[in-house]
Amino acid sequence: MAGRRLRKALKNQIVASKIMGDQEPIITIAGLSNSYMHYLTTYEEYQGQRYEAASTLYGPHQLSAFLQEFDRITGDMIDNKVSTTGLPPPDLSKDQASFLPGVIADFAPIGTDFGACLTKPAKNYKAGVAVTMKFQSANPRNNRRLQSTYLTIDRQVDGTNWTTIATDADWETKFRWKDTIGHGLSAESHAYIEWKIPGDALAGVYRICHQGDRKSLTSGFKVKPFKGCSDTFMVTGSTDLIYPGRHGNRVDILV
Repeated sequence: MAGRRLRKALKNQIVASKIMGDQEPIITIAGLSNSYMHYLTTYEEYQGQRYEAASTLYGPHQLSAFLQEFDRITGDMIDNKVSTTGLPPPDLSKDQASFLPGVIADFAPIGTDFGACLTKPAKNYKAGVAVTMKFQSANPRNNRRLQSTYLTIDRQVDGTNWTTIATDADWETKFRWKDTIGHGLSAESHAYIEWKIPGDALAGVYRICHQGDRKSLTSGFKVKPFKGCSDTFMVTGSTDLIYPGRHGNRVDILV
């Protein structure tokens, strides 16, 4: 509803200006929630203080402030005038406190490398089967990989090269992490990567890879990346399974 009111206000302003003549403007809002504005609700919804309203950081009149400022900016655009603004709000990120202890160190048994696949895959899998591989891992909080991935599903092409056909952003994959004791009390941990082979998977040679970042004694407690892959396996045949679209993010971190 906040978006509707914003679009309506901008449309009325543009129509009244006659800048587009008799052509009706189409107003599109491409909005991303971020650390500055978070959610934006109407005055009425704010009173209920449900999830989105309680996350509207600047109070019940935040939408009114947005309408005011978008009206000003749009008017400047119509008049081909440079907009002026006041000082930006202060950056308070350095004043924010975190009560979550940092990662002290990660551990892998002697003779086992970080990223080593601890599961031997079967030689062949059919579409529709869920394949799970266990890897020697490290705490994923060392690097949350927001612009990357904790895993890849790779298919072999040309006999030697590999192409990635799925990551942790695909619904067909799951990433689970768990330390060996539980509750974050152990420096040794494992990652469990599951791939539910979709019905339209091409037949061929595949592998499952895990990448992460470790903070260990051997690295001088510096965070360093690692990667490991499973042995190869064949995917054969296909099914008539109806599989959900490959969208969204499926990352579970168990601590």
